Amino acid sequence: MGGIKEQTRQALMDIKNNLEIMGASLKHIVMLRYYVRHPVDLFAFRDEMYRFYRKFEPDLLENPRPTTLLNGVGIALPDFRIEIEAIAIVP
Repeated sequence: MGGIKEQTRQALMDIKNNLEIMGASLKHIVMLRYYVRHPVDLFAFRDEMYRFYRKFEPDLLENPRPTTLLNGVGIALPDFRIEIEAIAIVP
């Protein structure tokens, strides 16, 4: 499973790959929702998210989308530290 950085990277890569399967990209995201289980993970999550976006889609940093961040939440699977929801408009 890994820690928060590994799980953040994997969740974002899964979103990227699924969008590409549908003929879209990260640039097509119009809203994001992040669920972070442990408040102590917030800074490491943010750093990894920024690193991912700089590498794969800087537009998400330059033109932030509406975002909700919920921390200290329960996530169904006990080993999961993060869950990410992305809404995209696919061309």
